[in-house]
Amino acid sequence: MLKRRGESPTQERRSHRELKEDQDILSIRTILLSNGQEMSFYHNESMDPVESAWEPSDFPIVFQEIIRERESAMKNFYSLKETVTTPEWKANLFRFLSDYLEHEGSSLLESLSIVDIHQLSPSQIIKLSTKLVTGLMKYDRASLESGESQKPPTREDNMSILEILTEGRVHMGTSEDWEGNGVCRNYAAAEYGVFEALKTAQEQGSQIEQMVCLVVVGTEHLPMEVEKVAQPETTHAWNIFLLTPQQGEVHVSIIDPTWTATEESHKSNPQRQSDYTFQRMEGFIFTLGSAVEKVDRESWKAVSVFYKSMLEKYSGRSAPEAQAKRNYYVYRFLLLVENIIDLSDQRPGIQELKDQIRSEYTTLLSSADTIVSKPLGPRLRILAAKEQDDLLMSALKKFGNSKAHKNQP
Repeated sequence: MLKRRGESPTQERRSHRELKEDQDILSIRTILLSNGQEMSFYHNESMDPVESAWEPSDFPIVFQEIIRERESAMKNFYSLKETVTTPEWKANLFRFLSDYLEHEGSSLLESLSIVDIHQLSPSQIIKLSTKLVTGLMKYDRASLESGESQKPPTREDNMSILEILTEGRVHMGTSEDWEGNGVCRNYAAAEYGVFEALKTAQEQGSQIEQMVCLVVVGTEHLPMEVEKVAQPETTHAWNIFLLTPQQGEVHVSIIDPTWTATEESHKSNPQRQSDYTFQRMEGFIFTLGSAVEKVDRESWKAVSVFYKSMLEKYSGRSAPEAQAKRNYYVYRFLLLVENIIDLSDQRPGIQELKDQIRSEYTTLLSSADTIVSKPLGPRLRILAAKEQDDLLMSALKKFGNSKAHKNQP
């Protein structure tokens, strides 16, 4: 058991999550990984660590795999590709941001209670990065409506982050006919770039040294309905922040700079800001599952436990919305594990959940009120075939026949 400096030999090391709970700062969800490691999701404002428990640490290997994969992909990600080719891009961008914060953006620091931009906390750097991006960017609706944004690279895709934000500084609030300077992928790229520029300028030993920002592209922004998330053409881009406050522990927070900045995202919920940690955490757990398969198979139990809890949460509920969410989580889990053939080695939890899905859907399919989304049906048939489950296969056939009969004119 690791001890921090000053702890007695009998004093157990407590996680940051436990210490935060003592202060009534609760995680949205905690995933207990192998070897005592854990991942906790926090809202943006709750990302700051407990000072007395902070320690220099590296990300666990499974998160290093996620970071490596995402950072490799990000090098070729539109505006980022145009940015990282300049060796001094972080220093150049920081000089621009510093000048902006001294002039037009001076009120930002006061609003976020920031005294020194060289001494930012994790929550402050998330909020400041997002405020800078949304304050210097305008969504290019014309590009979206014309379909141009669906056929990259666009004009903004060929610009660096510094060029995009500089254009925003020139036009924002002064040019009514200015169409804008980006869509979601440009916003997410700019969020990463601004974070990196601010991170580089932090004093040595800053907590931000153990923090990363990633660009994520996916469909988890959509309602939890399989038919919607299974459509790759509906992808969106946003950002995930990871912090490791002590060895073996990772905190996660998720923001969406585009939805923060665009008017339509606030019509149904005026209180909505940038924090989408709760709404999109499943997407990161799905990503975690892919990394676990590569480097930490013992942590499959943690991933399986999450999907199992979601299946059980919506089990026995007949409301269409509850059935849609049950179908969503089952579909995502089966998608995640479909290419895993050998479960005899260190992959705890997978077979148990597959057996539970088979049993539950064999029963569910006998009810006329059951809803099975179209993309889920084939995966259930594949599951039945691989597991040689004649009962589930028979139930799927009867269910399909009954639905076809109902749909006949």
